[in-house]
Amino acid sequence: MNSKLILYRKGPGIEKHDYVAKPVDKQLAFTSHQSHLWRESYSKQERKLFRNIDKENQIHRKVLRLFKILKNHQSQLKFFKSYVYKNVLLQLSKEKDKSWCAEDLPYRFMDMIIALRDYLISGSLPVYFNEDINILDDYQPCQTSRILGYLRRIANKGRPIYAK
Repeated sequence: MNSKLILYRKGPGIEKHDYVAKPVDKQLAFTSHQSHLWRESYSKQERKLFRNIDKENQIHRKVLRLFKILKNHQSQLKFFKSYVYKNVLLQLSKEKDKSWCAEDLPYRFMDMIIALRDYLISGSLPVYFNEDINILDDYQPCQTSRILGYLRRIANKGRPIYAK
């Protein structure tokens, strides 16, 4: 079921908000009688942003693809939904002092690992389009500790070659 709901807020500067029905997480299903929850969707904004930031052969999407491949092959990273990784990448894209050209791919990949590690340490990863929402609130600290340990090991191994 792929339902979509569009709501408009009244008042000056009317804003359109898209909501999609998302299946309840397995953990939540035991405590909830609902099979779906409505969540705000930012897919249109994400598509527009990726079109803009990946102009001129930049590598944002390649970094995200590499992270998804790693996620699919490392049990520690399977725990997070892909949306977590996408938000880390979008947060990194705000940093204007970093180059996102093809030759920078290994450095931006390490930036992504280090940024995710730092978000886990702080316990806060804001949604790119609504910084009032912390994506990590959906996860228990005991659940993220394994991922954090794994990311720390990767970041430490990558440190000698990470010079940019």
